[in-house]
Amino acid sequence: MPEVLKKKVASAVDKNMVWIDCFGRYPADKEVFQFEYYPEHQGIPIKYFPYRGKKNAYQIPLIALKIKQEQETWGQLQHIECRAWYDGVYHNTKDKAGLVQFELQLVPTDKSLASTMPGYGK
Repeated sequence: MPEVLKKKVASAVDKNMVWIDCFGRYPADKEVFQFEYYPEHQGIPIKYFPYRGKKNAYQIPLIALKIKQEQETWGQLQHIECRAWYDGVYHNTKDKAGLVQFELQLVPTDKSLASTMPGYGK
């Protein structure tokens, strides 16, 4: 578990959570992003796990990310990985156990900014 998340867990009132941490998957991706988590504590209450079917009203647990990226890297494909941290959860990138991986390409919606990017300035 990353040190920053360990500090959040240590200061949390409710420690019985599945903790989520996201990062750039490759070295070039690690320096590009800044993440803001919602909720800020990065935890999903354990009451949501495991999912046992539709016997009761079930709310899907959710963590939202606000991703900030330097303008110089807009238009480039970036790779992100998010891991779940809880006792007994293991991480394996080959079979994607305990984690999710996705790719992201940020493109400006402002046409004046898009015109400076190859392939977007039409």
